[in-house]
Amino acid sequence: MKNVFLDLFDSPIGTIYVLSSSKGLHKISFSKKDIKYFIQKHFNNYKISNNNTINRKVLKFLNAYFNKKRISIDIPIFMKGTEFQQKVWLELLKIPYGTVITYKDIAKKLKLNKGYQAIGQANSKNPFPILIPCHRVVKTDGNLGGYSCGISKKKFLLNFEGIKL
Repeated sequence: MKNVFLDLFDSPIGTIYVLSSSKGLHKISFSKKDIKYFIQKHFNNYKISNNNTINRKVLKFLNAYFNKKRISIDIPIFMKGTEFQQKVWLELLKIPYGTVITYKDIAKKLKLNKGYQAIGQANSKNPFPILIPCHRVVKTDGNLGGYSCGISKKKFLLNFEGIKL
């Protein structure tokens, strides 16, 4: 039987669930219900273990993040999404800590003249919140826009990084 690895991280905004396999990191989630559904859908016949190398790296990253330290860690990511979603997620990785960018800015960088909604949809499917910082994307008018993990978590993360909107 193959293994899937699930670890928990207690953050200032609740428990964060980290899920990986031998292929890489599959999911980071703030929701127990979401992570259970993901496991049932993708890893139904797997044994759930914890404390593997990938998860330890993610937990180290999260610990550093919530202690306001920036570290560079090589985390193998199993990025499953459409080609477009993956392009957006890779663009999100370029957003520096403590800064925001608009959906419109990302659309321009990807040469999508009016692709703001598509960018928002791709953000909402990001399986790696915080690691891939979709919380740093806001509307052109400065409003927060959405956040699949909940707008209160987005506000917390932005304030935590020193961004006042």
